[in-house]
Amino acid sequence: MNISLITALITAGASLIGSLAGCWTVSKLQAYRVEQLEKKVEKIDSLENTQISIQSEIDVCNKDHLENKENMKKIEDEVSKMKTEIQQLTTKVALIENEIKLYHK
Repeated sequence: MNISLITALITAGASLIGSLAGCWTVSKLQAYRVEQLEKKVEKIDSLENTQISIQSEIDVCNKDHLENKENMKKIEDEVSKMKTEIQQLTTKVALIENEIKLYHK
């Protein structure tokens, strides 16, 4: 065999091995990167689920707060009515006391 032919075959073999090793390395690196991206996506999904859960709780709290404000307004209105009634009754009691005093004189 000719030395040029042997050199060409060795060079071709080395080139093939280098190409295969390069492809294998790139494949492993891409697999690693995909795995890392999948982990990040899982974290993001988890955060989104947590955010949705928190938003639901906030919505419930806001609804409860509005209901409490409405109930508080109703209670304030009732208290105001009761104060008015107490003032009216206090006036009536004072009139009755005056009538009693006049009657006993």
